[in-house]
Amino acid sequence: MSDPLLTPALIGGLGSAQQAVRNLLMDSEDVRSWGKVAASVSSPLHLNAMGRFSGYALATTGAAWGRANMLSRGVSLGESYVISTYVRPGSTGQFRHVIWYPAANLGDSIAGPISAPATGGNGFTLLGSIPQSDGQSVLIQYRYVATHTGMAEFGLSPNGTTSGDDLIVLAVQIEAGTVPTPYQRKPL
Repeated sequence: MSDPLLTPALIGGLGSAQQAVRNLLMDSEDVRSWGKVAASVSSPLHLNAMGRFSGYALATTGAAWGRANMLSRGVSLGESYVISTYVRPGSTGQFRHVIWYPAANLGDSIAGPISAPATGGNGFTLLGSIPQSDGQSVLIQYRYVATHTGMAEFGLSPNGTTSGDDLIVLAVQIEAGTVPTPYQRKPL
C-alpha cells in the first residue's frame, strides 16, 4: 500500500480528479472564458505543458489594472481562499493577483516575479512556489483573507503597463479554505 502523504497530488503535482467539487471556477483552463478588463487573451498555445495544459497568453492593453477576472463571488470579511496558479513567465516574467471590490471601488493585490513571488501583504500569504517537472512551469499558491464584505472579483494579470506585456496561464484553482488541495479541472 502506498503512503497517501507522498502522492504527487499532495506534494504539488496535478493528482487525480476528486469527487467533491472544490474548484470554484467555472472554467479553470480556458482563459478566453474569463472576463477581461484592459486585457486580451490569445488563442490556445498548444504547449502541452506538463503533458496536459494548452496554455494562453494573457496580455495587458497597457493599463496598470489590466487583468482577467476569473471569478466574481460574494465574500465576507475574514473568509479565507486558496488561489493555486500554474503559470509560465511571459514577456515580463511577472504576475499579479488582484481581488477587486467593485462596490467599494478598491481592492487588494500582490505582484512580483514568477521566479520569486512576494511572500505576503494586502490579505495575501504565500503558501508555496513549486517549479514543475517540465522546467518551465511554476505552481504559485497564495492564501487570501477577505479584507471586505461584498462582491469580489478574483483577477490575474501579467503586471505590466506596456501594451502587449503578457503572462502564460496554464490553469487556476480557487477554493474556499486555508489549505490547498490537488488541482481539479473545471468543467469536470
